Amino acid sequence: MDNETKTNYSTIDFLKLIGSILVICIHTHPFNNLSETLDFWHINMLCRIAVPFFFISSGYFFYKKIHNYGHQTIILKKYLYRIIRLYLFWSMIYFPFYVGFSHINLNSIRMFIMGFFLNGTFYHLWFFPALISSVLLVYFLSIRYSLKTIIISFSIIYIIGLFGDSYYHLSEYFGIKSLIDFYRSFFVYTRNGFFFGVLYVSIGAYISTINPKTFNSKLFSTGIIFCSVFYISEVYCVKTFQLASDYNMYLFLFPLSSLIFIKALNSNIFKLYNTSRFRDYSTLIYVFHPLPIEMTKIICFKFSLSKPTSFEYFIISLTSSILFIYLYKIYSKIDFRSLYHK
Repeated sequence: MDNETKTNYSTIDFLKLIGSILVICIHTHPFNNLSETLDFWHINMLCRIAVPFFFISSGYFFYKKIHNYGHQTIILKKYLYRIIRLYLFWSMIYFPFYVGFSHINLNSIRMFIMGFFLNGTFYHLWFFPALISSVLLVYFLSIRYSLKTIIISFSIIYIIGLFGDSYYHLSEYFGIKSLIDFYRSFFVYTRNGFFFGVLYVSIGAYISTINPKTFNSKLFSTGIIFCSVFYISEVYCVKTFQLASDYNMYLFLFPLSSLIFIKALNSNIFKLYNTSRFRDYSTLIYVFHPLPIEMTKIICFKFSLSKPTSFEYFIISLTSSILFIYLYKIYSKIDFRSLYHK
């Protein structure tokens, strides 16, 4: 299994680690003080590839098990149990930050519970309810429909979701702005499981059914180049014509991120390294990284200190996350039962 991981998934493991660092960038804007233009392109073009890659990867590895063992509900239950347990734990960690340390009341608790099921209990934790709902939808839909049918159907739904995100100001031109606004009054974002996550999870699931050796590496490299050109042009148009209410969803993002995943699946660049540990590292960085940011803000406020620059926030978050990983590794190696039975 270790050899298979090194050979087949080493580049994916590495890119997931890089993706988690790009998510830190999204939440800290490290180049904002240097150049707003550089910051925009870095955050709203390069970094936006990370989360779709996570969804595709999740769909791929989950459906590898489905492909091998069939639609057994025990596989789904085990997968969801692991995700929900992780989500619940970190929701409790971020609960005081969500409601405000001095504003914990019945209403804030009610909003927290609603957030738990809809948009996440903190600004980065939206990924978990989106992933859970996406996996559930793809799992049950794929019992009756082919993955190709699901991908085509949710490509249309994804395009509709664009009008609640990067193409928001085009919604009035198409006469659907009132409908989009009505939806957003309840759910705030179209960047969720239904409009966003299902497409990427189903793409990952479909890729898992294909032998990666059948992929033409040169063809996919060419596809990445063409999609990158169209993707950059799309981001440019969205920015220039001020179409967006947010920058999470783009039309060319899903073909580009899909091709990058397939290319990574066929890459052996890191085959000599044991990158399997990067999977845990990327998850730990993702869930932990806002904590030092928020704690720094509180400390600066309490002691009337000047706020760090955006790049300093990035360094604080990244270095704290690395330290957290180091401590986690030490903690996970300790046999605590032996400490009580000496």
